[in-house]
Amino acid sequence: MDYDSYVHNQTVVHGQIEKPPQYHEAERKAIDHLFRDIPKKSRILDVGCGSGLGMKYLRELGYQSVEGIELHPEKARIAGAYFGDVATFSFRHTYDLIYCSHAFEHMYDPHAALLNMKAIADGFIFILPYVDTGDPVAHLASFEIGTRVDDAGETVNNWFTSRGLILIEKAFSKLREPEIWLRYAI
Repeated sequence: MDYDSYVHNQTVVHGQIEKPPQYHEAERKAIDHLFRDIPKKSRILDVGCGSGLGMKYLRELGYQSVEGIELHPEKARIAGAYFGDVATFSFRHTYDLIYCSHAFEHMYDPHAALLNMKAIADGFIFILPYVDTGDPVAHLASFEIGTRVDDAGETVNNWFTSRGLILIEKAFSKLREPEIWLRYAI
Protein backbone atom coordinates (compact mmCIF):
# COMPACT_ATOMS: atom_id res chain seq x y z
CA MET A 1 0.00 0.00 0.00
CA ASP A 2 1.41 3.42 -0.89
CA TYR A 3 1.53 6.15 1.74
CA ASP A 4 -1.31 8.27 0.29
CA SER A 5 -3.61 5.23 0.31
CA TYR A 6 -2.56 4.52 3.88
CA VAL A 7 -3.44 8.06 5.02
CA HIS A 8 -6.79 7.90 3.21
CA ASN A 9 -7.55 4.56 4.86
CA GLN A 10 -6.63 5.80 8.35
CA THR A 11 -8.40 9.15 8.11
CA VAL A 12 -11.40 8.56 5.85
CA VAL A 13 -12.20 4.83 5.88
CA HIS A 14 -11.30 4.24 9.56
CA GLY A 15 -11.42 7.84 10.78
CA GLN A 16 -14.26 7.59 13.29
CA ILE A 17 -14.16 10.80 15.34
CA GLU A 18 -15.98 9.61 18.47
CA LYS A 19 -15.35 6.31 20.24
CA PRO A 20 -18.16 4.26 21.86
CA PRO A 21 -18.90 5.15 25.53
CA GLN A 22 -17.41 1.91 26.91
CA TYR A 23 -14.11 2.91 25.31
CA HIS A 24 -13.93 6.01 27.52
CA GLU A 25 -14.23 4.09 30.79
CA ALA A 26 -11.76 1.44 29.65
CA GLU A 27 -9.25 4.13 28.66
CA ARG A 28 -9.51 5.66 32.14
CA LYS A 29 -8.99 2.30 33.85
CA ALA A 30 -5.96 1.54 31.67
CA ILE A 31 -4.44 4.94 32.45
CA ASP A 32 -5.16 4.50 36.19
CA HIS A 33 -3.21 1.25 36.15
CA LEU A 34 -0.38 2.15 33.79
CA PHE A 35 0.29 5.62 35.22
CA ARG A 36 0.01 4.61 38.89
CA ASP A 37 3.68 5.42 39.58
CA ILE A 38 4.37 8.00 36.88
CA PRO A 39 5.23 11.38 38.45
CA LYS A 40 2.68 14.14 37.80
CA LYS A 41 5.49 16.45 36.62
CA SER A 42 6.28 14.12 33.71
CA ARG A 43 6.20 15.53 30.20
CA ILE A 44 3.90 13.17 28.22
CA LEU A 45 3.24 12.75 24.50
CA ASP A 46 0.10 10.85 23.50
CA VAL A 47 0.89 9.28 20.10
CA GLY A 48 -2.19 8.65 17.99
CA CYS A 49 -4.20 10.66 20.50
CA GLY A 50 -7.39 10.65 18.46
CA SER A 51 -9.80 13.31 19.68
CA GLY A 52 -7.86 13.70 22.94
CA LEU A 53 -9.65 11.34 25.34
CA GLY A 54 -6.43 10.12 26.99
CA MET A 55 -4.90 13.60 27.07
CA LYS A 56 -7.97 15.04 28.78
CA TYR A 57 -8.05 12.33 31.43
CA LEU A 58 -4.32 12.64 32.14
CA ARG A 59 -4.83 16.36 32.72
CA GLU A 60 -7.77 15.61 35.04
CA LEU A 61 -5.41 13.39 37.04
CA GLY A 62 -3.01 16.31 37.48
CA TYR A 63 -0.51 15.82 34.66
CA GLN A 64 0.16 19.35 33.47
CA SER A 65 2.48 18.72 30.54
CA VAL A 66 0.49 16.53 28.14
CA GLU A 67 0.64 16.90 24.37
CA GLY A 68 -0.54 14.71 21.54
CA ILE A 69 0.06 13.93 17.90
CA GLU A 70 -2.58 12.64 15.50
CA LEU A 71 -2.62 11.75 11.79
CA HIS A 72 -6.31 12.63 11.36
CA PRO A 73 -6.58 16.43 10.91
CA GLU A 74 -10.04 16.83 12.49
CA LYS A 75 -9.15 14.67 15.50
CA ALA A 76 -5.90 16.63 15.95
CA ARG A 77 -7.87 19.88 15.87
CA ILE A 78 -10.42 18.63 18.43
CA ALA A 79 -7.65 17.37 20.73
CA GLY A 80 -5.51 20.49 20.36
CA ALA A 81 -2.70 18.21 19.25
CA TYR A 82 0.05 18.25 16.67
CA PHE A 83 -1.13 17.11 13.25
CA GLY A 84 1.22 14.69 11.52
CA ASP A 85 2.82 11.28 11.34
CA VAL A 86 4.96 10.44 14.37
CA ALA A 87 7.43 8.63 12.09
CA THR A 88 8.41 11.85 10.31
CA PHE A 89 7.31 14.68 12.62
CA SER A 90 10.02 17.06 13.86
CA PHE A 91 9.39 17.58 17.56
CA ARG A 92 10.70 20.73 19.26
CA HIS A 93 11.46 19.12 22.61
CA THR A 94 11.70 15.81 24.44
CA TYR A 95 9.30 13.91 26.68
CA ASP A 96 9.60 11.74 29.75
CA LEU A 97 6.99 9.31 28.48
CA ILE A 98 5.17 8.40 25.30
CA TYR A 99 1.69 6.97 25.69
CA CYS A 100 0.38 5.13 22.63
CA SER A 101 -3.03 3.49 23.03
CA HIS A 102 -4.51 1.56 20.12
CA ALA A 103 -2.40 3.49 17.63
CA PHE A 104 0.92 1.70 17.08
CA GLU A 105 -0.73 -1.16 15.19
CA HIS A 106 -1.90 1.47 12.68
CA MET A 107 1.61 2.73 11.81
CA TYR A 108 2.66 2.77 8.18
CA ASP A 109 6.31 2.23 9.13
CA PRO A 110 6.47 1.07 12.76
CA HIS A 111 10.26 0.87 12.75
CA ALA A 112 10.61 4.52 11.64
CA ALA A 113 7.90 5.55 14.11
CA LEU A 114 9.70 3.86 17.00
CA LEU A 115 13.05 5.37 15.98
CA ASN A 116 11.56 8.87 16.03
CA MET A 117 9.82 8.15 19.33
CA LYS A 118 13.06 6.88 20.90
CA ALA A 119 14.79 10.10 19.83
CA ILE A 120 12.42 12.19 21.96
CA ALA A 121 11.58 9.99 24.98
CA ASP A 122 12.99 7.35 27.27
CA GLY A 123 9.77 5.83 28.62
CA PHE A 124 6.93 4.21 26.69
CA ILE A 125 3.47 2.80 27.33
CA PHE A 126 1.81 0.86 24.53
CA ILE A 127 -1.72 -0.53 24.55
CA LEU A 128 -2.31 -2.82 21.59
CA PRO A 129 -5.14 -5.11 20.54
CA TYR A 130 -4.00 -8.63 21.39
CA VAL A 131 -4.54 -11.05 19.80
CA ASP A 132 -5.28 -8.51 17.06
CA THR A 133 -8.26 -9.47 14.93
CA GLY A 134 -8.88 -5.97 13.58
CA ASP A 135 -9.04 -4.97 9.94
CA PRO A 136 -5.61 -5.89 8.53
CA VAL A 137 -5.64 -2.85 6.25
CA ALA A 138 -6.32 -0.48 9.16
CA HIS A 139 -3.96 -2.37 11.49
CA LEU A 140 -1.20 -2.35 8.92
CA ALA A 141 1.67 -2.80 11.39
CA SER A 142 0.06 -5.64 13.34
CA PHE A 143 1.76 -8.31 11.25
CA GLU A 144 5.23 -6.76 11.56
CA ILE A 145 5.06 -6.08 15.29
CA GLY A 146 3.50 -9.47 16.07
CA THR A 147 0.18 -8.61 17.65
CA ARG A 148 -1.54 -11.26 15.53
CA VAL A 149 0.62 -14.06 16.97
CA ASP A 150 -1.04 -15.81 19.94
CA ASP A 151 2.03 -16.55 22.05
CA ALA A 152 1.39 -14.66 25.31
CA GLY A 153 2.85 -11.50 23.79
CA GLU A 154 6.36 -12.85 23.25
CA THR A 155 6.55 -11.92 19.56
CA VAL A 156 5.33 -8.37 20.09
CA ASN A 157 7.60 -7.91 23.12
CA ASN A 158 10.55 -9.27 21.13
CA TRP A 159 9.83 -6.77 18.39
CA PHE A 160 10.17 -3.87 20.84
CA THR A 161 13.08 -5.27 22.86
CA SER A 162 15.06 -6.13 19.70
CA ARG A 163 14.89 -2.38 18.95
CA GLY A 164 16.41 -1.35 22.25
CA LEU A 165 13.46 -1.07 24.64
CA ILE A 166 13.60 -2.69 28.06
CA LEU A 167 10.39 -4.31 29.30
CA ILE A 168 9.14 -2.98 32.64
CA GLU A 169 5.64 -4.46 32.67
CA LYS A 170 3.44 -6.65 30.51
CA ALA A 171 -0.23 -7.18 31.33
CA PHE A 172 -3.36 -8.30 29.55
CA SER A 173 -6.82 -6.76 29.68
CA LYS A 174 -10.26 -7.25 28.22
CA LEU A 175 -11.68 -3.86 29.25
CA ARG A 176 -12.28 -2.70 25.67
CA GLU A 177 -11.30 -5.78 23.76
CA PRO A 178 -8.51 -8.26 24.32
CA GLU A 179 -5.38 -6.13 24.56
CA ILE A 180 -1.81 -6.15 25.79
CA TRP A 181 -0.41 -3.38 27.98
CA LEU A 182 3.33 -2.83 27.70
CA ARG A 183 5.63 -0.47 29.62
CA TYR A 184 9.17 0.06 28.42
CA ALA A 185 12.25 2.15 29.12
CA ILE A 186 15.39 2.69 27.07
